Amino acid sequence: GILRSGTRGAGEEGPLAGTGLTRAMDSNMLPLAFLLATWLAPSSSTGFVLPSTAIMRPPVCVSHALGTSTRRFPALSRPQRARCRIVLGGITAASVLPFPDARVLTKVDPDVACVLCDSEAEALLSLKTGQPGQPRQKRNRSMRIGEEEGLPEGRFSVDLGKRSIEGLSVSADGISLPEAPEGASVDLTWDDLKRIAKKGGAWRCHWGTSGYEPSRVDGFSELTGRSASLYPVAGSPPTVVLGGFGMHRFAGDASPAMDTELKLQALGGKLRGAVLDVCTGLGYTTIAAAARKEVEFVATLELDPLMVRMQDANPWSADLRGPKVERYLGDATALLPLIPDASFDAICHDPPAQAMSGELYSAEVYAHFARILKPSGALYHYIGDPDSKASGKLFRGVAERLRGVGLEPSVSRAAYGITAVKST
Repeated sequence: GILRSGTRGAGEEGPLAGTGLTRAMDSNMLPLAFLLATWLAPSSSTGFVLPSTAIMRPPVCVSHALGTSTRRFPALSRPQRARCRIVLGGITAASVLPFPDARVLTKVDPDVACVLCDSEAEALLSLKTGQPGQPRQKRNRSMRIGEEEGLPEGRFSVDLGKRSIEGLSVSADGISLPEAPEGASVDLTWDDLKRIAKKGGAWRCHWGTSGYEPSRVDGFSELTGRSASLYPVAGSPPTVVLGGFGMHRFAGDASPAMDTELKLQALGGKLRGAVLDVCTGLGYTTIAAAARKEVEFVATLELDPLMVRMQDANPWSADLRGPKVERYLGDATALLPLIPDASFDAICHDPPAQAMSGELYSAEVYAHFARILKPSGALYHYIGDPDSKASGKLFRGVAERLRGVGLEPSVSRAAYGITAVKST
Protein backbone atom coordinates (compact mmCIF):
# COMPACT_ATOMS: atom_id res chain seq x y z
CA GLY A 1 0.00 0.00 0.00
CA ILE A 2 3.01 2.31 0.13
CA LEU A 3 3.11 2.91 -3.62
CA ARG A 4 -0.04 4.39 -5.05
CA SER A 5 1.41 6.67 -7.69
CA GLY A 6 2.71 5.28 -10.96
CA THR A 7 5.13 8.15 -11.54
CA ARG A 8 8.49 9.11 -10.19
CA GLY A 9 10.35 12.33 -10.34
CA ALA A 10 11.60 15.38 -8.56
CA GLY A 11 8.79 17.19 -6.85
CA GLU A 12 6.49 14.16 -6.81
CA GLU A 13 5.62 12.88 -3.36
CA GLY A 14 4.74 9.40 -2.25
CA PRO A 15 1.86 8.85 0.17
CA LEU A 16 4.25 8.69 3.15
CA ALA A 17 6.27 11.76 2.17
CA GLY A 18 6.20 14.43 4.83
CA THR A 19 4.95 12.07 7.53
CA GLY A 20 8.39 11.01 8.73
CA LEU A 21 7.32 7.38 8.47
CA THR A 22 9.62 6.51 5.57
CA ARG A 23 12.66 7.86 7.42
CA ALA A 24 11.57 6.10 10.57
CA MET A 25 11.25 2.79 8.75
CA ASP A 26 14.69 3.21 7.22
CA SER A 27 16.26 4.13 10.56
CA ASN A 28 14.65 1.10 12.18
CA MET A 29 16.73 -1.03 9.86
CA LEU A 30 19.99 0.35 11.25
CA PRO A 31 20.25 -2.13 14.16
CA LEU A 32 19.80 -4.97 11.67
CA ALA A 33 22.45 -3.46 9.38
CA PHE A 34 24.80 -3.21 12.37
CA LEU A 35 24.28 -6.87 13.23
CA LEU A 36 24.92 -7.88 9.64
CA ALA A 37 28.10 -5.84 9.59
CA THR A 38 29.40 -7.68 12.65
CA TRP A 39 29.24 -10.94 10.70
CA LEU A 40 31.80 -9.79 8.12
CA ALA A 41 34.73 -12.15 7.93
CA PRO A 42 37.75 -11.77 5.64
CA SER A 43 37.98 -14.60 3.11
CA SER A 44 40.90 -13.58 0.91
CA SER A 45 43.01 -10.65 -0.13
CA THR A 46 40.52 -9.75 -2.84
CA GLY A 47 37.22 -9.64 -1.05
CA PHE A 48 35.04 -10.38 1.95
CA VAL A 49 32.48 -12.99 2.93
CA LEU A 50 29.16 -11.30 3.70
CA PRO A 51 25.79 -12.57 4.82
CA SER A 52 23.37 -12.75 1.91
CA THR A 53 21.54 -9.54 2.83
CA ALA A 54 24.57 -7.41 3.70
CA ILE A 55 25.85 -4.76 1.30
CA MET A 56 29.19 -3.01 1.49
CA ARG A 57 29.59 0.62 0.58
CA PRO A 58 31.99 0.58 -2.36
CA PRO A 59 34.81 3.11 -2.47
CA VAL A 60 35.36 4.72 -5.83
CA CYS A 61 37.97 2.96 -7.97
CA VAL A 62 38.82 0.29 -5.41
CA SER A 63 38.83 -3.34 -6.52
CA HIS A 64 36.76 -5.63 -4.29
CA ALA A 65 34.15 -8.36 -4.33
CA LEU A 66 30.70 -8.39 -2.77
CA GLY A 67 27.91 -10.76 -2.10
CA THR A 68 29.27 -14.22 -1.32
CA SER A 69 27.31 -15.79 1.52
CA THR A 70 28.32 -18.07 4.36
CA ARG A 71 25.45 -19.64 6.28
CA ARG A 72 25.80 -18.87 9.99
CA PHE A 73 22.48 -20.27 11.11
CA PRO A 74 21.25 -23.83 11.69
CA ALA A 75 20.89 -25.43 8.27
CA LEU A 76 17.39 -25.40 6.83
CA SER A 77 16.07 -28.01 4.43
CA ARG A 78 15.89 -25.38 1.67
CA PRO A 79 17.99 -22.31 2.53
CA GLN A 80 17.61 -19.04 0.67
CA ARG A 81 20.11 -18.48 -2.11
CA ALA A 82 23.05 -16.15 -1.54
CA ARG A 83 23.00 -12.83 -3.35
CA CYS A 84 24.87 -12.53 -6.62
CA ARG A 85 28.59 -11.79 -6.61
CA ILE A 86 29.71 -8.35 -7.76
CA VAL A 87 33.32 -7.97 -8.79
CA LEU A 88 34.91 -4.58 -9.41
CA GLY A 89 38.11 -4.26 -11.40
CA GLY A 90 40.27 -7.13 -12.56
CA ILE A 91 39.03 -6.69 -16.14
CA THR A 92 41.69 -7.24 -18.78
CA ALA A 93 39.85 -5.61 -21.69
CA ALA A 94 40.44 -1.91 -22.24
CA SER A 95 37.86 0.33 -20.58
CA VAL A 96 36.42 3.34 -22.33
CA LEU A 97 36.52 5.37 -19.09
CA PRO A 98 39.70 6.09 -17.09
CA PHE A 99 38.67 4.19 -13.95
CA PRO A 100 38.77 0.47 -14.86
CA ASP A 101 38.77 -0.53 -11.18
CA ALA A 102 35.17 0.71 -11.00
CA ARG A 103 34.04 -1.57 -13.83
CA VAL A 104 31.32 -4.03 -12.83
CA LEU A 105 31.61 -7.68 -13.86
CA THR A 106 28.88 -10.13 -12.93
CA LYS A 107 27.93 -13.58 -14.13
CA VAL A 108 24.62 -15.33 -14.65
CA ASP A 109 23.65 -17.32 -11.57
CA PRO A 110 23.53 -20.97 -12.74
CA ASP A 111 21.20 -21.96 -9.89
CA VAL A 112 18.38 -19.62 -11.00
CA ALA A 113 15.85 -21.30 -13.28
CA CYS A 114 13.51 -18.34 -13.77
CA VAL A 115 11.89 -15.34 -12.09
CA LEU A 116 8.15 -15.41 -11.42
CA CYS A 117 5.49 -12.86 -10.50
CA ASP A 118 2.17 -13.62 -8.82
CA SER A 119 0.16 -13.94 -12.05
CA GLU A 120 2.70 -16.36 -13.54
CA ALA A 121 2.60 -18.44 -10.35
CA GLU A 122 -1.22 -18.48 -10.50
CA ALA A 123 -1.10 -19.79 -14.08
CA LEU A 124 1.25 -22.59 -13.06
CA LEU A 125 -0.91 -23.40 -10.04
CA SER A 126 -3.81 -24.02 -12.40
CA LEU A 127 -1.99 -27.17 -13.50
CA LYS A 128 -2.37 -28.76 -10.09
CA THR A 129 -4.72 -31.72 -9.90
CA GLY A 130 -6.74 -32.23 -6.75
CA GLN A 131 -4.60 -33.89 -4.08
CA PRO A 132 -6.10 -35.44 -0.92
CA GLY A 133 -6.84 -32.66 1.48
CA GLN A 134 -5.58 -30.06 -0.99
CA PRO A 135 -8.37 -29.35 -3.48
CA ARG A 136 -7.42 -26.80 -6.10
CA GLN A 137 -8.83 -26.10 -9.52
CA LYS A 138 -10.34 -28.75 -11.77
CA ARG A 139 -7.93 -30.75 -13.87
CA ASN A 140 -6.80 -28.86 -16.94
CA ARG A 141 -8.52 -30.65 -19.84
CA SER A 142 -5.55 -30.02 -22.11
CA MET A 143 -3.23 -32.02 -19.83
CA ARG A 144 -2.09 -35.44 -20.91
CA ILE A 145 -1.81 -36.61 -17.34
CA GLY A 146 -1.63 -39.95 -15.60
CA GLU A 147 -2.40 -40.82 -12.03
CA GLU A 148 0.80 -39.32 -10.62
CA GLU A 149 2.29 -36.98 -13.15
CA GLY A 150 1.90 -35.52 -16.65
CA LEU A 151 3.01 -33.12 -19.34
CA PRO A 152 0.64 -30.18 -19.90
CA GLU A 153 0.21 -28.72 -23.34
CA GLY A 154 0.68 -25.03 -24.13
CA ARG A 155 3.18 -22.35 -23.21
CA PHE A 156 3.51 -20.60 -19.89
CA SER A 157 4.95 -17.16 -19.14
CA VAL A 158 8.06 -16.91 -16.95
CA ASP A 159 10.76 -14.30 -16.29
CA LEU A 160 8.16 -11.56 -15.71
CA GLY A 161 6.79 -11.95 -19.22
CA LYS A 162 10.13 -11.92 -21.04
CA ARG A 163 9.81 -15.49 -22.30
CA SER A 164 7.42 -18.42 -22.37
CA ILE A 165 8.19 -22.11 -21.93
CA GLU A 166 6.60 -25.45 -22.74
CA GLY A 167 7.36 -29.01 -21.79
CA LEU A 168 6.62 -28.67 -18.08
CA SER A 169 6.40 -31.88 -16.05
CA VAL A 170 3.65 -31.93 -13.43
CA SER A 171 3.56 -34.28 -10.45
CA ALA A 172 1.91 -34.55 -7.06
CA ASP A 173 4.80 -32.57 -5.55
CA GLY A 174 4.98 -29.71 -8.01
CA ILE A 175 6.43 -28.70 -11.38
CA SER A 176 9.71 -29.53 -13.07
CA LEU A 177 10.88 -27.03 -15.65
CA PRO A 178 12.25 -27.98 -19.07
CA GLU A 179 16.05 -28.17 -19.38
CA ALA A 180 16.33 -28.91 -15.67
CA PRO A 181 19.67 -30.38 -14.58
CA GLU A 182 19.81 -34.17 -14.74
CA GLY A 183 18.50 -35.81 -11.61
CA ALA A 184 16.58 -32.72 -10.50
CA SER A 185 13.65 -33.06 -8.17
CA VAL A 186 10.70 -30.75 -8.71
CA ASP A 187 11.88 -27.20 -9.27
CA LEU A 188 8.74 -25.51 -7.93
CA THR A 189 6.59 -27.11 -5.27
CA TRP A 190 2.91 -26.27 -5.06
CA ASP A 191 3.65 -24.50 -1.76
CA ASP A 192 6.30 -22.39 -3.52
CA LEU A 193 3.80 -21.31 -6.14
CA LYS A 194 1.09 -20.61 -3.56
CA ARG A 195 3.46 -18.37 -1.60
CA ILE A 196 4.50 -16.39 -4.70
CA ALA A 197 0.88 -16.01 -5.84
CA LYS A 198 -0.19 -14.80 -2.40
CA LYS A 199 2.66 -12.43 -1.58
CA GLY A 200 3.16 -10.86 -5.01
CA GLY A 201 6.30 -9.18 -6.26
CA ALA A 202 9.11 -10.83 -8.22
CA TRP A 203 10.71 -14.08 -7.02
CA ARG A 204 13.90 -15.89 -8.03
CA CYS A 205 13.14 -19.57 -8.52
CA HIS A 206 15.96 -22.12 -8.48
CA TRP A 207 16.58 -25.51 -10.02
CA GLY A 208 15.48 -28.33 -7.74
CA THR A 209 19.04 -29.64 -7.51
CA SER A 210 20.23 -26.38 -5.90
CA GLY A 211 18.26 -26.97 -2.70
CA TYR A 212 17.34 -23.28 -2.49
CA GLU A 213 13.84 -22.00 -1.94
CA PRO A 214 12.40 -19.10 -3.98
CA SER A 215 13.46 -15.66 -2.74
CA ARG A 216 11.90 -12.28 -3.35
CA VAL A 217 13.93 -9.84 -5.44
CA ASP A 218 14.34 -7.04 -2.92
CA GLY A 219 16.84 -5.68 -0.44
CA PHE A 220 17.96 -2.86 1.80
CA SER A 221 20.78 -0.53 0.81
CA GLU A 222 23.17 0.34 3.60
CA LEU A 223 24.68 2.90 1.24
CA THR A 224 21.50 4.94 0.72
CA GLY A 225 19.45 3.81 3.72
CA ARG A 226 16.53 2.85 1.45
CA SER A 227 14.76 -0.38 0.62
CA ALA A 228 14.14 -1.48 -2.96
CA SER A 229 12.13 -4.21 -4.63
CA LEU A 230 11.54 -5.37 -8.18
CA TYR A 231 7.93 -4.52 -9.07
CA PRO A 232 6.25 -6.44 -11.94
CA VAL A 233 4.25 -4.40 -14.44
CA ALA A 234 1.68 -6.17 -16.64
CA GLY A 235 2.63 -6.20 -20.31
CA SER A 236 5.98 -4.49 -19.72
CA PRO A 237 9.39 -4.96 -18.13
CA PRO A 238 9.24 -4.44 -14.35
CA THR A 239 10.24 -1.34 -12.47
CA VAL A 240 11.91 -0.89 -9.09
CA VAL A 241 10.23 0.68 -6.09
CA LEU A 242 12.95 2.62 -4.29
CA GLY A 243 12.13 4.26 -0.99
CA GLY A 244 8.42 4.33 -1.91
CA PHE A 245 8.95 5.80 -5.40
CA GLY A 246 8.58 3.92 -8.68
CA MET A 247 11.65 4.39 -10.88
CA HIS A 248 9.55 4.46 -14.07
CA ARG A 249 6.15 5.72 -15.10
CA PHE A 250 3.59 2.93 -15.28
CA ALA A 251 0.20 4.38 -14.33
CA GLY A 252 -2.56 4.25 -16.91
CA ASP A 253 -1.18 3.71 -20.40
CA ALA A 254 2.39 4.38 -19.31
CA SER A 255 4.94 1.61 -18.83
CA PRO A 256 8.67 1.27 -18.20
CA ALA A 257 9.12 0.31 -21.87
CA MET A 258 7.30 3.43 -23.06
CA ASP A 259 9.13 5.57 -20.49
CA THR A 260 12.48 4.35 -21.83
CA GLU A 261 11.59 4.94 -25.48
CA LEU A 262 10.40 8.50 -24.82
CA LYS A 263 13.68 9.36 -23.10
CA LEU A 264 15.69 8.18 -26.10
CA GLN A 265 13.35 9.93 -28.53
CA ALA A 266 14.09 13.17 -26.68
CA LEU A 267 17.70 12.89 -27.87
CA GLY A 268 16.60 12.31 -31.48
CA GLY A 269 19.46 12.14 -33.98
CA LYS A 270 21.93 13.11 -31.26
CA LEU A 271 21.77 9.54 -29.95
CA ARG A 272 24.85 8.19 -31.70
CA GLY A 273 28.50 7.34 -31.22
CA ALA A 274 29.64 7.31 -27.59
CA VAL A 275 26.83 7.50 -25.02
CA LEU A 276 26.96 8.00 -21.24
CA ASP A 277 24.05 6.88 -19.06
CA VAL A 278 24.19 8.34 -15.54
CA CYS A 279 22.17 6.43 -12.92
CA THR A 280 21.83 3.01 -14.54
CA GLY A 281 18.83 1.82 -12.54
CA LEU A 282 17.62 -1.39 -14.20
CA GLY A 283 19.55 -0.46 -17.32
CA TYR A 284 16.65 -0.14 -19.78
CA THR A 285 17.96 3.13 -21.23
CA THR A 286 21.45 1.68 -21.59
CA ILE A 287 20.16 -1.47 -23.28
CA ALA A 288 17.86 0.38 -25.69
CA ALA A 289 20.58 2.87 -26.61
CA ALA A 290 23.13 0.11 -27.21
CA ALA A 291 20.65 -1.58 -29.55
CA ARG A 292 20.75 1.42 -31.90
CA LYS A 293 23.12 0.82 -34.81
CA GLU A 294 24.26 4.46 -34.67
CA VAL A 295 25.56 3.95 -31.12
CA GLU A 296 29.11 2.60 -30.78
CA PHE A 297 29.07 1.94 -27.03
CA VAL A 298 27.29 2.94 -23.82
CA ALA A 299 29.11 3.56 -20.54
CA THR A 300 26.79 3.64 -17.55
CA LEU A 301 27.33 4.75 -13.93
CA GLU A 302 25.47 3.41 -10.90
CA LEU A 303 25.99 4.39 -7.25
CA ASP A 304 24.34 1.55 -5.35
CA PRO A 305 25.47 -2.11 -5.22
CA LEU A 306 21.88 -3.05 -4.38
CA MET A 307 20.78 -1.74 -7.77
CA VAL A 308 23.45 -3.88 -9.46
CA ARG A 309 21.92 -6.87 -7.69
CA MET A 310 18.50 -5.83 -8.98
CA GLN A 311 19.91 -5.66 -12.51
CA ASP A 312 21.37 -9.14 -12.26
CA ALA A 313 18.17 -10.60 -10.82
CA ASN A 314 15.95 -8.95 -13.44
CA PRO A 315 15.60 -11.00 -16.65
CA TRP A 316 14.91 -7.81 -18.62
CA SER A 317 18.32 -6.39 -17.63
CA ALA A 318 20.34 -9.31 -19.00
CA ASP A 319 21.61 -7.34 -22.01
CA LEU A 320 23.64 -5.12 -19.68
CA ARG A 321 26.27 -7.82 -20.22
CA GLY A 322 26.24 -7.07 -23.95
CA PRO A 323 29.39 -6.23 -25.95
CA LYS A 324 28.50 -2.54 -26.40
CA VAL A 325 27.91 -1.86 -22.68
CA GLU A 326 30.33 -1.03 -19.88
CA ARG A 327 28.97 -0.80 -16.32
CA TYR A 328 30.68 1.20 -13.57
CA LEU A 329 29.89 1.32 -9.85
CA GLY A 330 30.63 4.52 -8.00
CA ASP A 331 29.50 8.02 -7.10
CA ALA A 332 28.88 10.01 -10.29
CA THR A 333 29.98 13.23 -8.59
CA ALA A 334 33.41 11.61 -8.01
CA LEU A 335 33.68 9.80 -11.35
CA LEU A 336 32.57 12.58 -13.72
CA PRO A 337 35.60 14.83 -12.98
CA LEU A 338 37.87 11.97 -14.12
CA ILE A 339 36.35 11.72 -17.62
CA PRO A 340 38.33 13.56 -20.35
CA ASP A 341 36.84 16.51 -22.20
CA ALA A 342 34.68 15.89 -25.28
CA SER A 343 34.30 12.15 -24.64
CA PHE A 344 30.61 11.64 -25.43
CA ASP A 345 28.15 12.41 -28.21
CA ALA A 346 25.12 12.02 -25.93
CA ILE A 347 24.37 11.78 -22.23
CA CYS A 348 21.23 10.42 -20.56
CA HIS A 349 20.87 11.65 -16.98
CA ASP A 350 18.09 9.87 -15.10
CA PRO A 351 18.57 10.69 -11.40
CA PRO A 352 16.24 9.84 -8.53
CA ALA A 353 13.98 12.59 -7.24
CA GLN A 354 15.82 15.74 -6.16
CA ALA A 355 14.79 15.06 -2.56
CA MET A 356 16.84 11.85 -2.71
CA SER A 357 19.84 13.04 -4.75
CA GLY A 358 20.00 16.81 -4.82
CA GLU A 359 23.70 16.81 -5.78
CA LEU A 360 22.79 15.31 -9.17
CA TYR A 361 20.81 18.48 -9.97
CA SER A 362 23.71 20.82 -9.20
CA ALA A 363 25.55 23.28 -11.44
CA GLU A 364 28.78 21.39 -10.69
CA VAL A 365 27.45 18.18 -12.23
CA TYR A 366 26.01 20.09 -15.20
CA ALA A 367 29.39 21.75 -15.79
CA HIS A 368 30.99 18.33 -16.11
CA PHE A 369 28.28 17.26 -18.56
CA ALA A 370 29.04 20.32 -20.70
CA ARG A 371 32.75 19.61 -20.52
CA ILE A 372 32.62 15.92 -21.50
CA LEU A 373 30.08 16.42 -24.30
CA LYS A 374 31.47 16.76 -27.80
CA PRO A 375 30.55 19.88 -29.80
CA SER A 376 26.88 19.61 -30.87
CA GLY A 377 26.39 16.80 -28.36
CA ALA A 378 23.17 16.55 -26.38
CA LEU A 379 22.05 15.83 -22.83
CA TYR A 380 18.69 14.38 -21.81
CA HIS A 381 17.81 15.07 -18.15
CA TYR A 382 14.80 13.39 -16.52
CA ILE A 383 13.00 15.67 -14.05
CA GLY A 384 9.32 14.73 -13.64
CA ASP A 385 5.88 15.81 -14.73
CA PRO A 386 6.25 19.34 -16.14
CA ASP A 387 2.60 20.03 -15.30
CA SER A 388 3.03 19.36 -11.58
CA LYS A 389 3.56 22.42 -9.39
CA ALA A 390 6.76 21.22 -7.71
CA SER A 391 8.39 19.80 -10.85
CA GLY A 392 7.39 22.86 -12.86
CA LYS A 393 9.43 25.03 -10.51
CA LEU A 394 12.36 22.61 -10.70
CA PHE A 395 12.29 22.71 -14.52
CA ARG A 396 12.98 26.44 -14.41
CA GLY A 397 15.89 26.05 -12.00
CA VAL A 398 17.46 23.20 -13.98
CA ALA A 399 17.14 25.12 -17.26
CA GLU A 400 18.79 28.16 -15.72
CA ARG A 401 21.73 26.13 -14.40
CA LEU A 402 22.17 24.36 -17.74
CA ARG A 403 22.33 27.68 -19.57
CA GLY A 404 24.90 28.83 -17.05
CA VAL A 405 27.30 26.06 -18.12
CA GLY A 406 26.85 26.64 -21.85
CA LEU A 407 24.07 24.20 -22.74
CA GLU A 408 20.88 25.31 -24.50
CA PRO A 409 17.87 23.59 -22.86
CA SER A 410 14.42 22.85 -24.18
CA VAL A 411 11.59 21.04 -22.41
CA SER A 412 10.75 17.54 -23.64
CA ARG A 413 7.25 17.30 -22.22
CA ALA A 414 6.44 13.78 -23.37
CA ALA A 415 9.68 12.50 -21.85
CA TYR A 416 9.17 14.43 -18.57
CA GLY A 417 12.55 16.10 -18.91
CA ILE A 418 14.85 18.59 -20.60
CA THR A 419 17.06 18.14 -23.66
CA ALA A 420 20.09 20.44 -23.73
CA VAL A 421 22.48 20.84 -26.67
CA LYS A 422 26.09 21.95 -26.58
CA SER A 423 27.03 24.59 -29.13
CA THR A 424 29.59 23.80 -31.82
